[in-house]
Amino acid sequence: MKYISVRVRLLQTPVTQTHVQFTIWKKANGYKPFVINTTLDMCRYFEGKKNPFFDFFFDTWKKYSNINHTCPYTSDIVVEKAPLNKFSTPTPFPEGSYRVDFMVGAYGIIRAGVQLFVTLE
Repeated sequence: MKYISVRVRLLQTPVTQTHVQFTIWKKANGYKPFVINTTLDMCRYFEGKKNPFFDFFFDTWKKYSNINHTCPYTSDIVVEKAPLNKFSTPTPFPEGSYRVDFMVGAYGIIRAGVQLFVTLE
């Protein structure tokens, strides 16, 4: 089983302003930008302002995490054993190797980053 687990300890709470920048890169003689490079205000996202690209990833993980609510965030953020099997079913992306970068920030400053490497066959 392929899965992802992430724990983020919040040093100062409550967090009332947070964003996620995500970029998808495709491997082609090195990793090159692939269509998607966007930043989301997570507080507004959970208030109902959706994004189809982020929805594709978040729909896989939301039932395995505690981040599916509006601001403020008052406790540590956890994603526990979220399966990656969505990437083994048909996706809107062509075959190849990809890198997905998630950069998480609060109050306009990047605080953490996660890189996910995926090969679609």
